[in-house]
Amino acid sequence: MIEKTTVHRASVIVQNGQVVQAIIDNEWNELKQREAADYDDLNLDKSDKIPLFYCPNPRPTECAKESDPVCSNNKADFNNPCEACKKKTTKWYIKGSCALGFIDKASNDLQNGKITTESGSALILAVWAQNG
Repeated sequence: MIEKTTVHRASVIVQNGQVVQAIIDNEWNELKQREAADYDDLNLDKSDKIPLFYCPNPRPTECAKESDPVCSNNKADFNNPCEACKKKTTKWYIKGSCALGFIDKASNDLQNGKITTESGSALILAVWAQNG
């Protein structure tokens, strides 16, 4: 029996001993990897990457009113990363609304016996974050 496999590589950004971002990518290109703050400026095709951002410690207590939607590990939508990280139950978030469905798509693909780049990446990140 031949099993289908996918290969993923991970880029993890650590600042002051804390993981601040993890990117799972099936086509690694070191030249495209930058600091977490520069990620949004790259204008890369994000269909094959799911950037996952960890909340800082200490957590924010006040946030600016800006619109930069994120989806937390609890599948909750927030207006911006700061609002997400104010909640103590939020460990990490993905850029974009939960309606984009990265986590749900991963679960559905797994149940249907198929794994895509997107769903495989989301599953790896979800399990990795859940297991610490």
